Amino acid sequence: MSRKEIQRNRTRKYFIEACEQIIASDGLEGVTLRKVADLAGYNSATLYNYFDSLEHLLLYTSFKKLGPYLQKLKELPPNSDGLAYFLSVWRVFAEEAFQQPLEYYRMFFEFSGEYMAEALSTYYALYPEVLEGVGDELRPMLERASLWNRNLALLKQCMPTKLVEADMVAMNDILILVFQGMLLRVKNGEQGEDSVQALINCYDHVLVGYNCRSRCDHSCEISIH
Repeated sequence: MSRKEIQRNRTRKYFIEACEQIIASDGLEGVTLRKVADLAGYNSATLYNYFDSLEHLLLYTSFKKLGPYLQKLKELPPNSDGLAYFLSVWRVFAEEAFQQPLEYYRMFFEFSGEYMAEALSTYYALYPEVLEGVGDELRPMLERASLWNRNLALLKQCMPTKLVEADMVAMNDILILVFQGMLLRVKNGEQGEDSVQALINCYDHVLVGYNCRSRCDHSCEISIH
C-alpha cells in the first residue's frame, strides 16, 4: 500500500470515529457533516472527498455494529452438520440484528448492492482485524455485501443435497423476505419477545418444505454462549 493510500485510509478512519463519538454523545439525530468534520479536524469540503453524503458516512459507522455478530461467528463450532450450522449462523445474526434493528435495517435494506459492496470492501480494508479468526468456510458469505448474496453463498455451502438452481434461488428469496419482514416489525416495536426463535422456526419450516431437513432433527437448537 502506498504512503498516499495509507494517509487516505487514516483520514477516512478519523471521520468514521468522529461520527461514532457524536452518535455516542448526541444520538443519531445529532450528527451533521459539519460536526463530524470539525471533530476530525478537517473542513466539510475535505469530508466529501471520502464520503458522498451523511448517509454514506453513517453506513460505515453501522458496520461497527457487526462486531458482536462477527465475534459470535468465531465462537461457532465447526460445520459438521450443514443445516444445523446454517441455522446457527442465522441465530447469531438475528440475535444481534433484533437488538439493533435500525442499524441492521439500514445496512442491509436501505442501500443498493453496488453501493454496499464498495463500502463493505473499503471497511474491511480499513479494519482488517474484524475478520481475524473467522473460519475460511464463512469468508465467502462475509465478503458479499447484499444479504441475499450472503445467504445464497451460505445455503450453497450448507445444503446436504444439491437443489436445482431455481429452487435454491426461490428458497433464498423466501428466507430473506421473512427476515426483512420480521426485522421491520422489531424495528417498529410490533414483534414479540422471542423473535429470534420465531425466525428460526420459520426457517426450519421452509427447509422442511424444500425437503432439506426433517422436523424431528433438533440439532438447530445449538446455542452460543
